[in-house]
Amino acid sequence: MANVPTSDTGTATSGNGSEAGVWVIAETDDTPTKLVKIVVTDDDGRYLLPELPDANYDVWVRGYGLVDSPTVTGRPGQELALRAVLAPTPRDAAKIYPANYWYSLIEPPAPDDALPVAGSAGSRDQGRKAARDPNAVRIAQQKKPGRSVLIPLSHYLVLGAILFSIGVVGIFLNRKNLVVLLMAIELLLLAANMNFIAFSHYLGDLAGQVFVFFILTVAAAGSAIGLAILIVVFRSRRTINVQDLNRLQG
Repeated sequence: MANVPTSDTGTATSGNGSEAGVWVIAETDDTPTKLVKIVVTDDDGRYLLPELPDANYDVWVRGYGLVDSPTVTGRPGQELALRAVLAPTPRDAAKIYPANYWYSLIEPPAPDDALPVAGSAGSRDQGRKAARDPNAVRIAQQKKPGRSVLIPLSHYLVLGAILFSIGVVGIFLNRKNLVVLLMAIELLLLAANMNFIAFSHYLGDLAGQVFVFFILTVAAAGSAIGLAILIVVFRSRRTINVQDLNRLQG
């Protein structure tokens, strides 16, 4: 039996007897704003609902291992029979437990099983070891979920070899056009850059990418100087045929 007066006590019981530490909830919409009063029963299942405005209240019991009991309507000063309802299944009982209860059940991983935090000494050590082992880098990248299969290193090397071959053929077969010679030299440097980038990626070493910037700088400077010479030669000779440039004229 339970009592919901303005300042009186009552008890909450179930099939196991008095329910200690459960919530007795009184709720009403008759007041200007919705009013909810929640108290907790003591060790003997007794509770006190103080200072309730005069209104009609829906009162029920809630607690761990229970489900919400049927609501009982009453007014302050009336005795209400509140009967706690035991949860029929663990699944029903779990709905009452707060999130921090389930979070407390999570066991942290052992120090040996914990993943290294980004920027920590452990992650840096693993990165250095992986950089020295290209197979480990490739296998680790292929095991990442949701990641597409990497392009094999051989494909990059074949592409670099094709570009290098085109550049060599352009130099040896073309003996006349100076512009084509400059383009062939650029293809040779591009093939070298392709190999540097491919090995830098698969070995996890940035040194190859740094060399690429130096090669690009040299290639740009060489092209600029070559085109400048080409313009001067064309103005004086009216031709860019390399075979006609058999002597220099100051």
